[in-house]
Amino acid sequence: MRSATLSEPDGTRPAAVGKLLRETTWTRFDSASAFAAALQDPGYRTAVGVDADASVKTGSRRASALMGTGLVLASVFAAWGWLRPTAGGSGAVRMIPIALPNLPAVQSAPSIPPSGDHLVFQANGRLWVQRLDALSVRELPGTEGGVNPFWSPDSRWISFFNRRTVLKVPLDAGDPVTITTMPLECAPPSCGGSWTGDGHVLVSSGAGAVLRAPEGGGTAEVLIEPEPAEHFHVATWLPGGAVVVVVDPDEAPGRLE
Repeated sequence: MRSATLSEPDGTRPAAVGKLLRETTWTRFDSASAFAAALQDPGYRTAVGVDADASVKTGSRRASALMGTGLVLASVFAAWGWLRPTAGGSGAVRMIPIALPNLPAVQSAPSIPPSGDHLVFQANGRLWVQRLDALSVRELPGTEGGVNPFWSPDSRWISFFNRRTVLKVPLDAGDPVTITTMPLECAPPSCGGSWTGDGHVLVSSGAGAVLRAPEGGGTAEVLIEPEPAEHFHVATWLPGGAVVVVVDPDEAPGRLE
């Protein structure tokens, strides 16, 4: 299997997104359409930089503001990745407003299902879901302590971790159901999972092997074992049966396999 060394985004990152990083607010663009236009404009490539000293000086005062902003910025990067023009495409950009609740502790980036009509995120020690055509969010009952959510292929279930337990909860209504129990506790944000196309769920605690368990519940088996002094983080199933794993060696750069 091919591997690729992970690295920070290079200077080709759109300056429109860079501007959001520097200013940490949507209001630095006059409108959503202005941001969309900047994303599509090849000439919009001004320098992107961050004043580290200024960040340190104002860090304590801005910590709570950045907590909520982080989720917005994660949405920006996700939206840019999905909506950016492709070769031979029309180049149209669809801007989707996402209204976050007034929660003091947003703890994860949003996860969007294959259907593309919802998002789920972790805040205040539980999971919340929002329709993308609505401006309100709702708590998913029974998800207290839940972290790192990920969706089923049919977008009807949301899986998540609670310490060593991997669970799933229906999007519409219902109580969580246990899928499996891992030998190690989930270590956010490194733990992660992915549903496969053959009735299984792949999970990793972030400090051990990639495990495979029946989506209906059952004992997990080791699918991929890491080398000594290495740890597997998020494992993602790809159509066709391939699995991409984030590998974190103790004394080397991380990589994808």
